[in-house]
Amino acid sequence: MKKYLILFLAVVIFICCKDDDGNPAEGHETVYIRFTPEEITRAGTSEDDLAEEYEIRNLSIFLTEVGSNLITDRFVHQAFSSVDPATAMNYKQVALPLNPSKSGRKDVYVVANCGDIAALNAVANLSGLKALRTPQATAVAGLSIAEGLPMYGESNDMNLEATSVRSSALVMLKRTCAKLRITLAFTDTSWVGGGNAYTIENAAPYTSYVQGYIPAFTSIDMVSYPRIAFAQANAQEFESVAYIYESSSAPHIHIYTELGGEVKDYAVNTGLPLPVRNNLYDIRIEIYSPEGAGTRSSAFLFSIFID
Repeated sequence: MKKYLILFLAVVIFICCKDDDGNPAEGHETVYIRFTPEEITRAGTSEDDLAEEYEIRNLSIFLTEVGSNLITDRFVHQAFSSVDPATAMNYKQVALPLNPSKSGRKDVYVVANCGDIAALNAVANLSGLKALRTPQATAVAGLSIAEGLPMYGESNDMNLEATSVRSSALVMLKRTCAKLRITLAFTDTSWVGGGNAYTIENAAPYTSYVQGYIPAFTSIDMVSYPRIAFAQANAQEFESVAYIYESSSAPHIHIYTELGGEVKDYAVNTGLPLPVRNNLYDIRIEIYSPEGAGTRSSAFLFSIFID
């Protein structure tokens, strides 16, 4: 009898240990949410092919009761429970330590690629979330892709009761900046400029993470990016990509090129679009010499095309 009792206890202990050693992400006190960036909205047909634009380096998640202003749960720089680095979308999934049956339905707000942990921890309600600023664009570096483009997403009345590792809730993230893909083209094959570069002026220094709350800036507040060199695409065309925050003011672009031994500065101050978050703008600037110009090196003009 004692032998059977010992065997029974051993089986019970084994079963308990097996349950304890299971993946905690499959437990009953976990809610799973997956995050992935939206594709950039483009006016033209060219593909958006930079994987770095989809990179999610950190995530902060805020929950409220449906329709409420008060943050009930906050997860700042929440660790990823799984990732998908193999695709361009590069999704991230998190396992939140919440009881699904008690969580029910929530409004979910997400900030991605924000390094200001103190500001994130200070968010207590939606008003504080709307006041949260993106990192500063500067005259030294502009808006850099190196640290991940600031993103934001939300999902109202999300059901958190029935999630799992393989069936997580989904929140789409949207970049808070616009993408400018600039092409400099020389239409005259005998006059292709050298040392081609550009600067962006009248760019917003930051914006709000939450969509629909664009800060108002004066001209003094706006920033100018450093000079950026074009990369040569072919014999007559040069290309570059820049990112600028959404703004109620259009940017200005200055083109610098050396033609006929003279450095020229073309100011593009009109005709450029208002930058809208997550939008791609193809900007083509063509430099040409009018027919019949006496001194071609000093008579070059330009025109712009926006797609």
